[in-house]
Amino acid sequence: MTTADIRKLFEIASAAGIRKLKITGGEPLIREDIINLVRMGSNTFDEVSMTTNGVLLASHARDLGEAGLDRINVSLDTLDPKLYESITGSNEIDRVVQGIDKALQVGLEPLKINTVLLNGVNVSHLPKLLDFAASRGATLQLIELNLVNGSGGETLRKYFCPLREIEKWFAARAMRVEKNELHDRNKYAIPFNGSTVSVEIVRSLGRESFCMNCTRIRVTSNGMLKPCLMTRDGMTDFLSPLRVGASDGELLALFEEAIRSRRPYWVAK
Repeated sequence: MTTADIRKLFEIASAAGIRKLKITGGEPLIREDIINLVRMGSNTFDEVSMTTNGVLLASHARDLGEAGLDRINVSLDTLDPKLYESITGSNEIDRVVQGIDKALQVGLEPLKINTVLLNGVNVSHLPKLLDFAASRGATLQLIELNLVNGSGGETLRKYFCPLREIEKWFAARAMRVEKNELHDRNKYAIPFNGSTVSVEIVRSLGRESFCMNCTRIRVTSNGMLKPCLMTRDGMTDFLSPLRVGASDGELLALFEEAIRSRRPYWVAK
């Protein structure tokens, strides 16, 4: 999608009643127009946030903040350089940490650190991640590995780490518990090593309440409206009609069609 395509997408999304924008990927910071996209989003929506791998964040953080980015999530599954390279295929962990620190320095807060816990890989690294988040006043967001679009079954069987028991551990020690209505997830304030760290738990696998409390609609990089992360069902082509001159009313109808096609992926059996 071009910058002009995305400008029109933002306009129609706003007309459809969407008030918050999260820019994700792939990796959004590799787009040459990313600062302009954030500025356009800030001028259109009530809140603009971003999820990034953090590698390019240090050099973009100030410009992102000035363009109107409200907050940011940075993916970081370990602080161990060798394991980080094994998981991501890159040795850029120092740049990621620099990016986190720069984002905090320029006021991109609250900052969340996204960590997917992988069985037999990084679960034992959780204490260091907690300490890292606490030292920076960031929220550690623990994410359960899941299937997307029905793929990756062998990976799920090998690396899935259920967060239910880990969440019970946090719940028993929490000084305070807050509810994030999106996806029905809890955020715990945990005393840790003489400090306090915020931990948010994202458990989706098999949870009906996760789906019933989801209000998101996604747009793929090639302009498909995607009602659910977990499946391709209900996907609606927005870009092709846009490029052949569809009216604003016709484009808005496509958003409404995609929204009407939303169905909970996880339902009670």
